[in-house]
Amino acid sequence: MVVMQNLAVATFEELEDALRGLDGRFILTGRETARWAIRTGMAGRLTVHVGEEGGGNFYEGAVHKDAIILYMPLTAAGIMNFNGHELDATSLVVVPANGLAIMKAQTANHAAMLTVPLDILRSGQRFESRDIAALASAKGVLAVDPGRLASLRRITERFAAIEEPLSASAERVAEEEFMAHILGAVTSSTTSSNPKRGRPWVSREQVLAKILALLRSAEDQILYIEDLCRVTGVSERTLRSVFNEAFGLGPIRYLRHRRLHLVRAALRAADPGRNTVAGIATEFGFWEFGRLAQEYHALFGERPSQTLGSVKHDGIVFDRKHNLTKHGPGHIQSEARMRASEHQLPLPPSS
Repeated sequence: MVVMQNLAVATFEELEDALRGLDGRFILTGRETARWAIRTGMAGRLTVHVGEEGGGNFYEGAVHKDAIILYMPLTAAGIMNFNGHELDATSLVVVPANGLAIMKAQTANHAAMLTVPLDILRSGQRFESRDIAALASAKGVLAVDPGRLASLRRITERFAAIEEPLSASAERVAEEEFMAHILGAVTSSTTSSNPKRGRPWVSREQVLAKILALLRSAEDQILYIEDLCRVTGVSERTLRSVFNEAFGLGPIRYLRHRRLHLVRAALRAADPGRNTVAGIATEFGFWEFGRLAQEYHALFGERPSQTLGSVKHDGIVFDRKHNLTKHGPGHIQSEARMRASEHQLPLPPSS
């Protein structure tokens, strides 16, 4: 399991010492008025850094040779400058592999950096050539849709706030969510180069049939976007179109709702004396427990802890597939609640 690591230092010199190994140089250029701190962690194969710089500074040097760097200011516009470009609320800095960066900060600031290994883009069926080209060929400052960039900032700051260790499934889900936000921001750019053409047209009916077959066979297993892309042979871009047409929501949100149902089934099958909501939630890929509780309550009308506790109070036990294994005085009402909750998600038909 991986958890965000904190590095808090008192001065610029301490931060510079702690960050030795970077192929570049830091220079303090302004008065120190705030603390210096970095939070860093892994969202699957993607690295997340959120930092607080306590004064004006300058960095010049190379970046990762096998990864793309994305940089976002999290403070007011006009404070940061990258390669001669002033950054504002629509700015997303993209530094290609082996690229050079000159970053200047006039005063104390708050910023985020995401390291995206090229392997993420090259592996599997998920990304189309035009999406890879849009990200890999982008150099410098992109002016992107403010809403898309705000969403990327929010998920970055939420991830940086994590205090609990993440399971392997939660890390993988976080990686998928980050990549969806990253590609959404980059492909909304008004300054990127003309993208290459995508994959040939495919039958939406055939893709949907393969999706439904996979959903039926997966039962209580976690599914990821890469699983859907591999089975259907289409990209995430095409999956979004198919899911929105068939279910009225995108694939990431659908899979998140599906995992909520898996959590509910697991809570019903759990022993309240031995299992916890957090333990079960992270098993199914959830990494924000506060957000999980809100979405769970909105979907099922009760908190996850109430579902876990109701197993004891109702005197019944369900297995992981929602099969009733032991009857008690509350089993009729519990089965009705279970059936009602299942109908809130557009599950594939049984035949």
